[in-house]
Amino acid sequence: MILIAKILLFVLAPMILIRWSRWLATLQQKEYRWDRLWLFLMSREGRQDLIRVLPNRRDFSRAGLKRPAVTRRIVFVGFIGFVILIAGFVVPFSSSAPKLLASLVVFHLILPIIVSVSILPSQIVSEIITLAVLMKARKMIKKHSPTVVGITGSYGKTSTKLIISHVLRTKLKVFTTPKSYNKRYSVAKSIVGNYRGQQVIVLEYGAYRKGEIRALAKFIKPSSAVITGLTPQHMGIFGSLENIIAAKSELIKALADKSRVFYNGDDPGTKEICEVGGVENPIAYSGKDSTIKISNVGLNNEGQLKFKWEGRLVQTRLVGTHYIGAVRAALVIGQNEFGFTNEEIIDALESFDPGDNFILTRRLTNGAFVIDDGKTANPAGFKAALEILKFLKEKRGAKKALLVFGGIVDLGGESAKIHSDLSAAAHAVADEVAYVGSEGQDEFLETFHEDLFFGHSAVEKKLKELSGDTIVLVEGFVPKSIYETYLQ
Repeated sequence: MILIAKILLFVLAPMILIRWSRWLATLQQKEYRWDRLWLFLMSREGRQDLIRVLPNRRDFSRAGLKRPAVTRRIVFVGFIGFVILIAGFVVPFSSSAPKLLASLVVFHLILPIIVSVSILPSQIVSEIITLAVLMKARKMIKKHSPTVVGITGSYGKTSTKLIISHVLRTKLKVFTTPKSYNKRYSVAKSIVGNYRGQQVIVLEYGAYRKGEIRALAKFIKPSSAVITGLTPQHMGIFGSLENIIAAKSELIKALADKSRVFYNGDDPGTKEICEVGGVENPIAYSGKDSTIKISNVGLNNEGQLKFKWEGRLVQTRLVGTHYIGAVRAALVIGQNEFGFTNEEIIDALESFDPGDNFILTRRLTNGAFVIDDGKTANPAGFKAALEILKFLKEKRGAKKALLVFGGIVDLGGESAKIHSDLSAAAHAVADEVAYVGSEGQDEFLETFHEDLFFGHSAVEKKLKELSGDTIVLVEGFVPKSIYETYLQ
């Protein structure tokens, strides 16, 4: 009996490590937030992962094992979990192999709860560190008194930030945060580590709940605000569109008197954000009230945005017409806030080289053409990417369009309705779907039927069949093992 127990202990150990790795990675992906973790557990994918106590074959490979990035915080959380394991399950039952085995089985089953509990000490430490870094960042900004351009909205924050920064950088010293950094710690840490007294700072202000933008703006006060758009992103956490509007309006309320607010007039939700924020005369950078008159908006043969402004044809390297909003914001900010000439702004826009935060295109070795929008997913961005797919499918004469998609998370009770809407929009353009997630899968299956492929094996088989007559849209998160093997 003792020998059997020892053998089972030997088998159980790697199972615990694999499940632990998966849940630490999930915790990190949800930014150590209980609200996001709870929404995940309420989702189809979360419920499946919760009851999956046995590893599968892919978990034993480097490419297939879901694991967290090694950071100080994840190491700390893992250490707390290890202490709970030793103190609560190993030490009390170590005198008997059968009892130890039974206790470890219990630990394995409730491991998601253990991981969740392990967040608490790290949250306390994280809050202390965040406040210290924020105070240091505020001190640095106060010393140099830069102009701070604050950007918020449900979508388009990062692209707008990077394009505005590039335009302004052609004449001014500009600091901006990398990637999509828009929360208190990431913004403050970037400033403390890299700000060197630049004249202009361009920042994103993001939130999952009301009060989060206000908390960041309290330390890093914006000089002007750009409102990019409104969509039911993270609806499961916010609870309602009204709460999203209230949260985004906090950036406006943080402004000093007579500061200017610029909004996307093509999205009526941005005007509501301005009204809730109490601004009297916001400036539309797009829509019927905009003073920027752009015409002939379209795409070249590579799907890159072009338009006509002030009598000049402007050819950018941005893939998709939906980036015209960010371009318009850069035009207005450059002119109104910093006095750039039209020629200076146009030259800057044409020289802008989009990086990984933008939609990119490439051709695979098998000949398939890929539209890569795999960094994030929201309803507005999804539909914009479908427009690119439709255009390039026709332009390139592709026989088949394949959508690679994993659903949009954190939508709460609106998930079914939103995914049903997205599946109908996708069906008008895409011929087949390789579904790499669980959220929204039922809605897409109801629309695409036998043209939807899900499950690792079925998706792998479909991607192995890619050829030169296929155009592929990668939308949102795709597992690394699939992305790097078949879509690079």
